Amino acid sequence: MLEKIHLFLTKAVVRPLYLSKIPGFHFIGKVLREFFLFVFKCDISPYAEVPYSTKMAHYTGIIIGACKMGENCIIRPNVVIGRKDVEDYAHPETVEEKTSQFPVIGSNVIIGANVCILGPIKIGSNSIIGAGSVVLKDVEPHSIYAGVPAKKIKDIQQKE
Repeated sequence: MLEKIHLFLTKAVVRPLYLSKIPGFHFIGKVLREFFLFVFKCDISPYAEVPYSTKMAHYTGIIIGACKMGENCIIRPNVVIGRKDVEDYAHPETVEEKTSQFPVIGSNVIIGANVCILGPIKIGSNSIIGAGSVVLKDVEPHSIYAGVPAKKIKDIQQKE
């Protein structure tokens, strides 16, 4: 339930302020984002596209960058979804340039605890990422990946 409140506040309040061109509004959005990080112990980027159907189990230490996520995903504690390189603040990026550096996660994906998903990669729908994995390459749909770096363990049988 807490994640739904946080998602709503991020989408409805922080994002419009953070992306605003009106002087002072961006600053208010940044302050609110930091406040929510303190309160919820979880950071969701204003650029992230995370649906309300996402479940965040135990909701601690989760960092979600400017990624795109499909419906009905499950995210365990201490997960980082971000870019692989360091952002160059000397050369500001457009929203499109910024979001193109982050993962795209399909629907019905289960992400285990302490997982890092980094870079402009695709996580296929109906896949599982094992706990403690570091994902740096694309993940096929209907498969299980685990390890450092993450490797395919097996295919998941599709239900008919």
